[in-house]
Amino acid sequence: MRILTRSILIYFLFFLNACNSNDDDNVRPTQVSNSQQILVVNEGNFGQGNASLSLIEEGKLVISNDLIAEANNGITTGDVVQSVYYSNGLIYIVSNVENRILVINSKTFQQVDVIESNLENPRYINITRGKIFVTNWGSDFVNSFVSVFSESDLSFNYKISTDPGTEKIFTNDGQEFWVSNNFSNTIQVFEFGKNEIKETIQVGYAPNGINSLQADELFVLCQDTFGGSNGYIYKIGIEGYQKLDSVQLGIKPGDQLEFNSISSKGGFLFYGGTSVFTFDPSNRFSISENKLADFSSELGSIYGIGIDNSGDLWIADHLDFTRSGRVVKTNGNNPGKIVESYSVGIGPNGFLFKY
Repeated sequence: MRILTRSILIYFLFFLNACNSNDDDNVRPTQVSNSQQILVVNEGNFGQGNASLSLIEEGKLVISNDLIAEANNGITTGDVVQSVYYSNGLIYIVSNVENRILVINSKTFQQVDVIESNLENPRYINITRGKIFVTNWGSDFVNSFVSVFSESDLSFNYKISTDPGTEKIFTNDGQEFWVSNNFSNTIQVFEFGKNEIKETIQVGYAPNGINSLQADELFVLCQDTFGGSNGYIYKIGIEGYQKLDSVQLGIKPGDQLEFNSISSKGGFLFYGGTSVFTFDPSNRFSISENKLADFSSELGSIYGIGIDNSGDLWIADHLDFTRSGRVVKTNGNNPGKIVESYSVGIGPNGFLFKY
């Protein structure tokens, strides 16, 4: 959950956490870029409409920090851009406060369409089998839902009611979809073409990142209660919806659970504070042994990570939203070594690679 958004939800989240005191303990943008260009998603300040996309032409050290405005006669990128998603030559920009999804051409960055209805605090997108699935917190942050649109003409189809704080959405086969509900302790499952929840699974509090290493298992990153500092990773059997295992992390993680393609330990990557950690489901987790890199002397915090098509790790630092943010690239063979640094827009939270 974004620090920006938290600033207006502190009371609400405190209330939710108090009510759940007995609870148990896709992408952040889909990875998309071509070999020479990286898009950085800058969410901006709440209520100021200053979100942006930055374009980095790697190697040339060329950067554009207001890409959408430049390509569209000054149009704003959005007010708190939560995430972006790439599909079939288009980039979908999800503006959380504006209840808007701006659709742009991925090559020219010019607007081609927009979704402005049946959205209430939209968060993340998954596009599968001609349908656009959008998670929404809801206007009251309690009555959350997934809204479904046709990819061909952006027409609204139906919505699926979920538990509070619906966040990430994942599918491994296009038949069943899994959503994490960040204001509760549940993962919920629904089927393609059906507008109701099929299964609800209780996990740790504030589930967020969802990912899979193989077809029959799903891993869920849980961030702990607001103000808490002890997250979990749960392993769930996809076929039977059963909890197979849980691992206590001993730290409060960020909201991403990414494939680990840059170290020998395999599994996943996640971040917490100013460090990046590895998680191998087949081995014991230890904060010290699984710390891939620490950037406490170089960065104020980590707000998003991504791995490019060359296997290099990129890290976003929001710098407290008081000035332009910063993104850095680390050496693929030495993830703790920063080799490039860029000043970007306000509140960088993720990247697009391989489009």
